[in-house]
Amino acid sequence: MYINPPQVTKDTAHVLFAQFCILNKVLWPIIPHLVEEVWSYYSKTESFYKHQFTVPSEWHNSEFDVTMDIVKELFGMIMHNSVKNSVYYDTKIFGTAEQIQQLQKLHPSDDQAHNDSHLCEILQVQSIQLVESPSSKLYIEKTEIDKKLCDRCRRFAVASDETICKRCDNILKEMNFTP
Repeated sequence: MYINPPQVTKDTAHVLFAQFCILNKVLWPIIPHLVEEVWSYYSKTESFYKHQFTVPSEWHNSEFDVTMDIVKELFGMIMHNSVKNSVYYDTKIFGTAEQIQQLQKLHPSDDQAHNDSHLCEILQVQSIQLVESPSSKLYIEKTEIDKKLCDRCRRFAVASDETICKRCDNILKEMNFTP
């Protein structure tokens, strides 16, 4: 979380808190004493069983489930036979027009590779290029990168003479931190 801009960090903390509440809600019937103990580190005044938490209604999206099913299938393909960590691969994703349209919700598609999309973050690859294919089967091509990773985030490739990526440099400038 420390490598992201402040608003992204705040949003991430909100999602993690929601996951924490959901996990506690699921575990409560099985191990209530443990849930109460864990909850006591969050709230000193309120017991977990008194806490009312519901998932925001906008989090329920059946169309997004279709997109995530495709993403899960891609993740399996990327991890299959990967010698290195997936962040060391540029990736081309080939799919039908419908599959590409679903993936465009998470990644721009303009016939160029991009490395700054939600899909890149989810799949943890260096870059992604979406390509429409006449084949009805979803498939990928992975190409190993020949650059080193950013010393700060260990996520984006940098030229051999640089130490941090442009994204990290921008974040550091935004936070008024200069090394």
